[in-house]
Amino acid sequence: MFRYLKLFIFSIILLILLMPAWMSSLAFYDYKFNSWPPDFFKDYEHLIEGDYGPDDEIRILKQYCLDNDNFNRNLNDCIDSELHVMGFYAVSLEASPYMISIFGGIFILYLVFYIWWLRRNFFK
Repeated sequence: MFRYLKLFIFSIILLILLMPAWMSSLAFYDYKFNSWPPDFFKDYEHLIEGDYGPDDEIRILKQYCLDNDNFNRNLNDCIDSELHVMGFYAVSLEASPYMISIFGGIFILYLVFYIWWLRRNFFK
C-alpha cells in the first residue's frame, strides 16, 4: 500500500516538473526559429517601413488596439499595456536558453531517479 502511495506522489512530482520543462522548451523553440515581431503581429507587417524599429512598434500596436476596440480602454492605455506585454515577451525569449537548461536538467535528473525507483520497486 505504501509503495503505491509513493508511486502516486512521485508521479505527481514528475508531472509538476514536466510543465516548466515543456513550457521553457516551447519558449526556446520560439526564440530560435521565430523572428521579431511576435506571431500575433504578423498581420501588421505591412506597417513596417524598412528595418523594424521602435516607431514601427508603436504604429503596429496602435493599429492592433484599434482593430480590437482598444480592449475596452482608451488608446494610450491600450498601447502602454501592450508595450508591457511585448517587453515581457522579449525578456522571456532572451531567458529561454537558460530556463530550458535549468528546468530540463532538473527534469532529466528526476526522470532518472523516477525510472530507477520504478525498476527497483515494481520490476524486480
